Amino acid sequence: MRIWKFLLLGLSFLLLTQGCSEFEIVVTPAPTHVINVFTPIPTFTLPPPPSPTFVAQLPAFTATTTSTQVPAFTPGSGSHPSFYVTTSADNVNLRTRPGTLFPVSRLLANGTRLQVQGRAPGGQWLYVLTDSNIYGWVLIDLVQGGHDSGPFPLVEPQDVQTIKGRLIDLSGVPITGIGFAITQGSGPKAPRSDAATDSSGQFYAYLPLSVSGQWQVSFVSVACTSNTMDANCKCLNGACGKADPDSQLITLPYNGILQFTWK
Repeated sequence: MRIWKFLLLGLSFLLLTQGCSEFEIVVTPAPTHVINVFTPIPTFTLPPPPSPTFVAQLPAFTATTTSTQVPAFTPGSGSHPSFYVTTSADNVNLRTRPGTLFPVSRLLANGTRLQVQGRAPGGQWLYVLTDSNIYGWVLIDLVQGGHDSGPFPLVEPQDVQTIKGRLIDLSGVPITGIGFAITQGSGPKAPRSDAATDSSGQFYAYLPLSVSGQWQVSFVSVACTSNTMDANCKCLNGACGKADPDSQLITLPYNGILQFTWK
């Protein structure tokens, strides 16, 4: 029995030895460097979201600019042919309103042509238009030619205070060409505006709206054209009269009509 066990062990050893000679075990060494290769992920660009669309429902506006050039005063109604006068002195004042207390807009040279637009009540001031399209007022005594050809529209001055008076004789006859001064205070620099009676014996003095207080209305002169004078500019029948009273004190604003009598 022991002999068979010994033989079996020897046979097994022999078989193992032969197997090792017929088979070769190859061992591949592991690489010394490991390279990891990554495949990039494709990049996708998303389009921006669409912008919202707004529809503005706005009302339509039409801008309108109106430029109207109008004169400082509107002549009275009625039509008349064009009449021209020319200045008869140097540096004639073209004023914004009919009165010596109103601003001067232009100085007019002697011989300046003016188109007459009308007269202010009282007849002393002409409303005129220059060749350069400037409206204004000139004293009738400082122009010549055409202004007696009328009738001209009556132009009521705007933005003024009007002092009115009337002069008649003892028989009720209107007295023309009599001058009155409307003054405040005394001295050469005292504010003053003048007026003269027209064919109806009335006078109109125009003052700025800004003036107030007490003013004196005084008889100051007689024109050669007055119906109290003869053709030689002498008092009729050698008897020179005067206004009675010769002066009246008023407080502005004044809305009455001053009454004077020629004696």
